[in-house]
Amino acid sequence: MISELRIVLEKAWNESIDFDKSTRPKVRFASLIEFLLITSTHKTYKYILINGLLGATAGNNPLCLQKGSGLANAWDARTVCHKILVPF
Repeated sequence: MISELRIVLEKAWNESIDFDKSTRPKVRFASLIEFLLITSTHKTYKYILINGLLGATAGNNPLCLQKGSGLANAWDARTVCHKILVPF
């Protein structure tokens, strides 16, 4: 899973470089996402948001970040964060 998620993150990054912001679709929580990722200095929220989105691309439950949870599609977000996001 780690190598696949690394590819997803790198692909998203490469596509974002040439992205025309004027054509982006309206997103329900765009201002909140922009605040969390760009304006805010709270690193924890940034990691949780990106981790959840990245994990969801692999079919993981973005609201359940611990593998030991009894919820469906639980996953180890900490490992994803340390092995993919931090080096990225």
